[in-house]
Amino acid sequence: MMAYKELILGIRSLLTLSHMQSFQKFLLEERWKSKIDFFYSFEQSRFAQCSVKIDVDSKKPFCYFLRITKLPEDPEPDEYRFPISKEMNPRCEYIGEGSSEKALITWDLEQNISMGLTFSNSPTDDFLEADRFRYLLCMLIYETVQRKSSRYAASKEEFLCYCREGKRKYVPKPVPAEEKKEERKIIDSKEYINKPDQSSKPAQIAPVTTEKKQEVKLMSKQDKENTPPLEAKEPTKPENTTKFTLTQLKSLAEQLRQDKTYIFAAPVIVFLVDIDNSVKERREGQILSIRLTESFTAVFALHDPSSLAAHYTRTIDVTISFGYEDTTICFQWLDASGPEAQLFAAKFEDISILNDFKFFFWRCRLEAMHQAAFEECLPKEEVEWASRSAREEHNPKDTKTLIEEEFKEAREIDYEEDIPALSHPSTRGDENRGVVQARLIDRTFVPKKSEIEIYKTSEASPNTLEFLMNLPAVKSFDGKSISAKKILMREQDHRMLFLNENNEEKVYYVDPERGKVISEIKSDGFNTFADVGVFDKNDEFTPNPVFLAINERNLFQIDPRQPGEAKAVKSKIYSTKNEFSTIVGVHNGACAVASRTGVIRLYKEIGQNSKNVYSSTGDVITALDASKDGKWLVATCGDHLLLIPTFVEDANGYMKNLGKEKPLARFLKLLPCDIKRYGLTQVSFTAAHFNDGPNTKEAFIVSSTGNLLVTWEMKLVFEGASRPYHLKQMAEKIVAPEFRYTPYNQSSNDLLVTLPNELRVQKTRII
Repeated sequence: MMAYKELILGIRSLLTLSHMQSFQKFLLEERWKSKIDFFYSFEQSRFAQCSVKIDVDSKKPFCYFLRITKLPEDPEPDEYRFPISKEMNPRCEYIGEGSSEKALITWDLEQNISMGLTFSNSPTDDFLEADRFRYLLCMLIYETVQRKSSRYAASKEEFLCYCREGKRKYVPKPVPAEEKKEERKIIDSKEYINKPDQSSKPAQIAPVTTEKKQEVKLMSKQDKENTPPLEAKEPTKPENTTKFTLTQLKSLAEQLRQDKTYIFAAPVIVFLVDIDNSVKERREGQILSIRLTESFTAVFALHDPSSLAAHYTRTIDVTISFGYEDTTICFQWLDASGPEAQLFAAKFEDISILNDFKFFFWRCRLEAMHQAAFEECLPKEEVEWASRSAREEHNPKDTKTLIEEEFKEAREIDYEEDIPALSHPSTRGDENRGVVQARLIDRTFVPKKSEIEIYKTSEASPNTLEFLMNLPAVKSFDGKSISAKKILMREQDHRMLFLNENNEEKVYYVDPERGKVISEIKSDGFNTFADVGVFDKNDEFTPNPVFLAINERNLFQIDPRQPGEAKAVKSKIYSTKNEFSTIVGVHNGACAVASRTGVIRLYKEIGQNSKNVYSSTGDVITALDASKDGKWLVATCGDHLLLIPTFVEDANGYMKNLGKEKPLARFLKLLPCDIKRYGLTQVSFTAAHFNDGPNTKEAFIVSSTGNLLVTWEMKLVFEGASRPYHLKQMAEKIVAPEFRYTPYNQSSNDLLVTLPNELRVQKTRII
């Protein structure tokens, strides 16, 4: 193959150059031609033959351009010219087998477009030219970024693209520190590249870009079978890899941090893992960094220690699926940018470094979400608590005491076969929107857009439900239909409170027996209702009609017995907009209020200032639930839940300010391997609920995302289990799950699962 013979000699001469002017002259004189494929991913076009040339900007030092021109033999000549920059991220893949094997060098352009060159194999060269071409690009990128000549040219054997075991058998010589200071030296390729050995095709982790689709060459089947799982034992290190000591890697990480845009850098071992956490591929001696960019965004990247060039980058934002495993000191993330989602894990040296990474990752995610500096995203008094929660710096002694006192009688839960679905055709073709259970009477309500289905416990089997009737369409006093956005049972299940999505200026008091509105409630001081909540967690058992309400700024306590439309008896008026989103009553008027800014406030009663404030992830909080004793809060925040202890020993966070003794929040997330296993494209949890019942202590939390039912065991959460939840996949998307509560089985741990057109009873097994 006639490919880049001039390039081989050119690089040799290049390494002897010491002045920028000579380097520019070399680049201007070189022009490489070969019959190679050239593709442009946006157009998906392929060219049979092209020439490659590097141009130098004579007016700007360290400014290079890569020019690719289709040769005259092509009927439609064309030319591409673009600057060489750090965003190019050149990488190499090996495609095909045997004589048809090719080396694909790709790089990134603007607007999520990639470009590449494909080199054919040669028995004598063994992709040498492909390696050299990528090396030269990386060296030019380094000089463009650092604005100085590359000092890694003397150790280029460590920087050639990831040589495959058996294809090149050589042991790189570590370069002493004093040699790295020299600009360039002559190094003969014979010193570090032997003749090719085609006897084996070993494993490698192909560099992956998160924004471009590309094929990744994985391990052979035999290597996969011989590789132990990540959790059980680390796999054997590849024989022919560049060796860097931990001290050297730490020094290189510190060198990265000299640039103030890098807020984190640490040595890691990177794994490409399967959904069962078995290792597919492994790369040691990598550096994981977090770098701040423009417009309150940041990226995390993997760096090759030979050059410190990033061969993998990923933007930190709310779309990324990630998780932590403290037991293995790993950060996991899912990359779904390619044809097939890939699961990666980065193993840190110790837990303290992982905790630091958690903090910086959380901080960057927070800034990206709010498009504001970190100091502006949270109240000053909450920064310390939120930072400690992000680091998950839980006191082991306090955690052990908590488990012994609160969960000593806790049992495990698991799923059994679900009971056949209950479905009743809607008269209007509407889908189910949720489920509401009565406590004292045997009724379960399934609201739709324009009607409500009513179920009762089957007389033949207390574990099943049967359809009873459709509640007539509920209309307001002016004759307009009410589409219930939220329903609360009131006054011992004889009244219902409707929040109407078509008219948020009023709350409707409904008699469920007649299916009619008996009162329309309005309040002074605000125009709409954002949410309503009970006065007490077990209000349904009492005749008390008082309830709590919020709008985006203020809080109200409302008594429907008051004359007129304005029925607020207490209020808390704020001068600024708090963006309140949801409220939950706990005991005798004490409540928790959450906002779209991710802030949770605890109140002893409406009208007073909050006793405690919790600011953590900054995510929009869509739902809250509280335990009956007020000790626990669970907040639903999109792709995760927050479990917050609201007590310290005998002190209750609703009654007393806990100050610096506030317990830290626990983050409840799905592991990336489960997200991949069940094919979820996005995690968006429905409102989470504790298990409920007058004789039941809260020990479980249920929620769902997509068609996946998720149940957490609180004891396992506080014990630090890597997977403290159980999963059940349904045939359809789940609308709303919650634990079943019936008069015939007060302490049932079965689940009611609402699907778009069905209602299921999911049996559970308590171990």
